[in-house]
Amino acid sequence: MSFTLIPITGTYLNGATPRTGTVQLQLTGALYNQGVTADRQPKIVSLVNGEISTSFVATNDPDTLPVGGGTVEVTETLSGLPTVTYLIALPYNGGPVNLQTAPRLSAEDVPGPAMIAQPLNERGRPNGYAGLDGSGRVFRDQLPADLGGGGSGGGGVVISGQATDIQPLGSRAAGSTGMAADASHVHEVPPLHQLKPPTAPVAMGGQRLTGLAAGVDPQDAATMAQIGQSVLGWVNVKDKAYGAKGDGVTNDTAAIQAALNACAPGGIVYIPEGVYRTSAPLTPPPAVTVRGSHANMMAVPGLVDPPCYLQPLPTFTGTAMIVLKDQQAGAYPSGSAEHRIENLMLDGSTLDGTKPVDGVYAEGNIQNVRLLNVTIRRMSNNGIVTAGKANVFPSNWRMSNVIVDSCRANGVAITRLADLTMLDCQVVGSWGHGIVLDNIANGLVIGCRSEWNGNHGIRLTGAWGNGTGSGGLLMSACATDRNGWNGVHIDASGAAPLTISGLMTRRDGRNGGTGGGSYAGFAVASATAPVLVDALTCYPGTDDDGTGVASPQYGAYLTGASQVQIGGGYLHAVEDGLKDSTVGGSVAVGAEVTVRSGASNTTSDRLRRYTRETNVTINSLLGETPFFIAHRGSGMEYPEHTMAAYESAVAGGVKAIEVSVQVTADGVLVCCHDQTLERTTNGVGNVSAWTYQALRNKVRTNLRPLLGDGWIEQEIPTLKDVLDRFLGRVVIFLEAKSNVSVPIVQKMLTDFYPHANQSLVWKGHYQGTSFPWAKAHNMATWAYVDANTTDAQMDAISTQPDMWGVPHTMTDTRIGQIVARNKPTICWEVHRRSDVTRLSALGVRGMMCAQLQYVRGTTQLGTTDDWDTSVKAPGDMGTVLYTNNRALKYAGDGSVHFDVVGAAALIGSRSLPTFPTNGYRILFKMKYEGLPASNEHAGIAFGKVADDSYRFDLANPSGGYHVVMRGSGQMQLYTHAAGSTTGTAIGTATTTAPVAGQWMSFQIDVTPTQVILSRTDVGPVVTITADNTDYRGGYLHLTAGSVGSLANRPHWQDLIVTPL
Repeated sequence: MSFTLIPITGTYLNGATPRTGTVQLQLTGALYNQGVTADRQPKIVSLVNGEISTSFVATNDPDTLPVGGGTVEVTETLSGLPTVTYLIALPYNGGPVNLQTAPRLSAEDVPGPAMIAQPLNERGRPNGYAGLDGSGRVFRDQLPADLGGGGSGGGGVVISGQATDIQPLGSRAAGSTGMAADASHVHEVPPLHQLKPPTAPVAMGGQRLTGLAAGVDPQDAATMAQIGQSVLGWVNVKDKAYGAKGDGVTNDTAAIQAALNACAPGGIVYIPEGVYRTSAPLTPPPAVTVRGSHANMMAVPGLVDPPCYLQPLPTFTGTAMIVLKDQQAGAYPSGSAEHRIENLMLDGSTLDGTKPVDGVYAEGNIQNVRLLNVTIRRMSNNGIVTAGKANVFPSNWRMSNVIVDSCRANGVAITRLADLTMLDCQVVGSWGHGIVLDNIANGLVIGCRSEWNGNHGIRLTGAWGNGTGSGGLLMSACATDRNGWNGVHIDASGAAPLTISGLMTRRDGRNGGTGGGSYAGFAVASATAPVLVDALTCYPGTDDDGTGVASPQYGAYLTGASQVQIGGGYLHAVEDGLKDSTVGGSVAVGAEVTVRSGASNTTSDRLRRYTRETNVTINSLLGETPFFIAHRGSGMEYPEHTMAAYESAVAGGVKAIEVSVQVTADGVLVCCHDQTLERTTNGVGNVSAWTYQALRNKVRTNLRPLLGDGWIEQEIPTLKDVLDRFLGRVVIFLEAKSNVSVPIVQKMLTDFYPHANQSLVWKGHYQGTSFPWAKAHNMATWAYVDANTTDAQMDAISTQPDMWGVPHTMTDTRIGQIVARNKPTICWEVHRRSDVTRLSALGVRGMMCAQLQYVRGTTQLGTTDDWDTSVKAPGDMGTVLYTNNRALKYAGDGSVHFDVVGAAALIGSRSLPTFPTNGYRILFKMKYEGLPASNEHAGIAFGKVADDSYRFDLANPSGGYHVVMRGSGQMQLYTHAAGSTTGTAIGTATTTAPVAGQWMSFQIDVTPTQVILSRTDVGPVVTITADNTDYRGGYLHLTAGSVGSLANRPHWQDLIVTPL
């Protein structure tokens, strides 16, 4: 075969001045050349001194020599002129062609189709009637019978010339003996629109012809343009110009690549049935469709399915069977996009694993790729991989009905590919993960399966929500089965939500072996991305033949998750339907999540619904140092052991509550600390003497004497109400306070809460006998001891408790000895921030707090008192706790007082934990009900750096100042050193004597260098200024001082504390 160069020249002047610009030449009609890339891709030639010079390559092979040449579309973009596009004809064996003098063609002048594409036979050629391929020949076995075709001997014609030269002159062709005839002399050929294939209407390039009415020749320009475009869009790799064999032996790499290069943008490279061996990657150009005759799905023994696939030779070199290149790597004139691979298999079964070869690999900015009806099997590396180049990644891909089978690495590994859609795809048998999606912004994964893979079935990873076009993922109606690790594994970070709806998992975690390996159908591990799940199911089982260990261990396993919401589902797994080991995360499990454990055919295990709004497990609680527990529901802030207390504590962020239980006469478990009702309720007698009906209707918890008259009475809740509302939301430290209540509580937990051990701690006195039952039910246990409990007594039960409890009154030395036993130690009851400081230094990890909101706080709750509410604020407390008569009393008029002499109270709610830069000011009013003796006094204490208790006449743990206002009118300012029982006066002034029932006003300024005390209700104002810097704390107390009669007791109001 010989070839001829067809030179193309042109000169462009503006008068005598050469123009600048470019001329693009695009081959649009048949030019029977050798199929080199340059002749099929657009030629863009820049003007040099106003001239261009280039060429096309044409064949001089007389066997394939048609009449006419090719058609070229010319686009001129020149300086000073509008862009112009026109068509010219190229001779097949001549030249040169001058663009200024060459005749320009109209649409009807464009040479006709080189092949009429219809339904294809097994040879990859059209059925029905004669197809004119690139050689110009019509094969005998493709002619209809009325044209002399169909026989194996004799008949048929060879027609040279263009298809448009065939004239509609009759019903039979001349030359039926097989002799050649010139197309212009063929007679008795039916009109084109009357030629009908036996199976389907005539189609052009996969498109139906339109506008061909009976008796009308398709000679109009619009119809001919349609025919020309459609036919020219098809390139058959077995055409003689390319020469692919598909015989399973020949190296077809060069032939297929030549066909790919020859295909115009928007065209189709057709791969008929056959096995096409390749030795290097194939690289489809942009906007080209690679279409096989069909895609073999999977190799099934005994299945008869004609092959249509690419298969690497043993000599294959390269990273992938098909490589999609970006504009730079492919040297494309414009962006890389619109690649399509359809109806084709890539078969890597000949690869031995020594060379890692992917099926499809794409790197860089490659957009709008479509994989349709594609099978990739047995690759020595991954099935489909995308990657970035210079931080630019592919985008806008569609994968539909894609199967990836038995690849040695991952099935599908997609990285930062925005706007991915996977529909009805299946990955099975990969040695690594089935599907890995790394930050697939705005991705859709619908109706996909991942089964029998070595590692995770589907892994969602990477930083989602980062980068351009960032967004989350919707996975809907997908399924996993018998994967080695988790069915779906999420360890993604970022802020974009990952939404999973209708996920069906089954038998995953098969590599876990005995014990399960902590694998699950659905797992979230160390993920910070929000995960929203609904209609999640899991079902356990063994291999299809009944062998292997049943799996998974868990239906859903959450560990290290930050934000997970499971709205509904049915989770059945071998050990537990839902295992939650999240530490510090926010997990919401809806009421419609049901769990079951045991083998797939189990019927003994009860179904259980979770009712969880926030997720805290025992492990997650113990992961904090220190961790906090609301003692009696934070019983010095809320009415103890009531729903109001539990709900308020949980609303404030508490992760654990303590619940005490008594039992009524008719066996109903109710939440109450004392066996008798007098201290905490309006009732009398033992709880066990009341029926629940009477208790419910007649008895209310009444903690007004302790917490203020602003509190309303509360119902006594049942244990079941508390467990239903809070179990799983927070950890519950549960104690049955009476012996008779213990077995009733145990039965309730066994019957109704079989998974209580995840978030319930069995609490009791160390001498209790119920710890063995709790251990037998896999419950965590906490044994609290007394201040005088000996080591021998603790050693006797040392195997029973998981945690030790110590009272806050125990000595530091003894607490240190118990901490040294190396089990978590919890101290009860903790009221003050200074308690936490002390206990933490001793190694105590758990703080069971009666004033948890205050203890965990670090700021002032407000500058002005709220005593007019008659509700005790967090942090306001007397010196003796959980004791009514030592509590601060609210008069209802905005003032407060004590009901015992010599009392004092911390006003922690208005204290300043940190000394302000410029100091602070205290304003308050005080009065005496009656006139105290001249030397008796009351006032306030302030300046303390810690919130420990204060008594005027006792040694206090920390020092500060106190103000004395005596019955004589003498006003004094004292320092009171830590450990001293008396103060030291640093300032004295004489003022007007107090008047019974009359308010006095005071102002104290604590600056970095001075303390200034003033009485402001008298005139002139009386002031004491002390240059003293001993104490610069911000905690303050009210003190009744030395007033000896309640008839003369002090009152306070209008307390204001503000930074200066």
